[in-house]
Amino acid sequence: MIRARSMRMTKIENYPADKVEDAREALAKAHARLVRAALKAGQSVPEAPALVVVATRFRSRCRVCKMTVEGFAPASHRCFAAHTSNDSWTTVELVGLEIHAERPALAGWEFLACVEPLDGGNLIRQVPGAAVVEGELTRWRDRAIGCDHCRAARWRKETFILRADGSDPAIPAGTYKQVGRNCISVFLGGKSARSIVAALGWSDVVRGAAGDEDEGEGWFGRARVVHAPLTFLTWVACSIREDGWVSRATARAAADQGASRQATADHALYLLSEPFGGGAALERWREDRERCAPTDAERGRAAAALEWARTLAPTSDYECNLALVARQAALDPKHAGILASAVAALNRALGHEMERRRREAENAANPSRHVGEIDQRIGLDLLVERVVETATEFGALNIIIARDARNNLFVWRTGAIGAEPGERLRLRATVKKHTEFRGQVQTELTRGSVLERITGPASTFKATPSAPPSDKPAKARKAKRPRAQADSVMAA
Repeated sequence: MIRARSMRMTKIENYPADKVEDAREALAKAHARLVRAALKAGQSVPEAPALVVVATRFRSRCRVCKMTVEGFAPASHRCFAAHTSNDSWTTVELVGLEIHAERPALAGWEFLACVEPLDGGNLIRQVPGAAVVEGELTRWRDRAIGCDHCRAARWRKETFILRADGSDPAIPAGTYKQVGRNCISVFLGGKSARSIVAALGWSDVVRGAAGDEDEGEGWFGRARVVHAPLTFLTWVACSIREDGWVSRATARAAADQGASRQATADHALYLLSEPFGGGAALERWREDRERCAPTDAERGRAAAALEWARTLAPTSDYECNLALVARQAALDPKHAGILASAVAALNRALGHEMERRRREAENAANPSRHVGEIDQRIGLDLLVERVVETATEFGALNIIIARDARNNLFVWRTGAIGAEPGERLRLRATVKKHTEFRGQVQTELTRGSVLERITGPASTFKATPSAPPSDKPAKARKAKRPRAQADSVMAA
């Protein structure tokens, strides 16, 4: 019967990280078949092989010239003058694996290899962990396939090479036998050889779970594409700049109503992945990338959002997930929606912090008051508290909430101008209406024109009071006649 041997190890390098669980499932199924065969033949049940991840790495390849580099391609890297890394690199996550499995052996014999005839010679698949010296199996590479047991002259799909280990006195140590697949059970005294055959192919099972290897590049073409978190968030910030923030929930709700609205996270992934096939799709992609091209402002915003998310002290399930995803070395596309929300979440957090500071600093005796008259053009010096970035069917919309030095609250909805919490704006705008929100009166503005921007800590804000209402007289409104009066005139 089969003797238990020490566990032997086989290495597999540069394996697709997202296929590891598939490989473990394939090994489990193969081991289950082996167990059933062993029990049916009265053999001892072999131990299940263990698949261990020993290393993780990232590899980037240029889609244009096929240059490959370890890790993420640096933003300034150029493989040719004609294209940059921002346009042409794909990054995948790969792992190094070890298969720990029991090496099969029969009393008196060791299984060394499986010989498979191919055009031009024989393929020899060595048993993982078998003690074979270099050149020991060379004789079977070119010789005709035969069976030392039945000696029948016929074509065989595969045969097995065995070597006597000297534990049986009747068999001299170092004796070799080549036995055909159909004869192996007879050679082993009627015992099933399925467990031996299965144990020869543990590494084949693992490789098969990820598909065949690409020549020269491992499984690059089949591995999951990942992205550098900072690069992804940069394109998220660019998408928000152009189209406003759209969550996946908002995109799904729009789809349910028959509208078409792409989530910001999906748009950023689209901008990072050049479409295959060329033609009109490639041209549209290039135009969209040019429209959303990053500036230093978006790069800085992305860096700030990533740093904030990584150092976040979570107070909710959402923040726990966001912090965990942000701390990963690479972004799995299935987590893109969570990480993309960091840009908008940071804006909200900054706004809440500004609100907290204001409430602590402001005296209840100095409440907000309405400023100006409806339709009046006035000059203002405001400190931005919060910015709500959203999307409409007409494009991006920024809702800027700000205060003047007298603590008066202003709301400005604009699609053309963005702002950051803590930024100081000097502008001219028209009073749209006077409203109240959550117990505070506020002045809503429209048709604003920014005259000056001043960035810096909120503590440096020393605004001058808002311009007096007489800055520009309000437009005269046409008096509305009562409907009854209008009807009487028409009747006349």
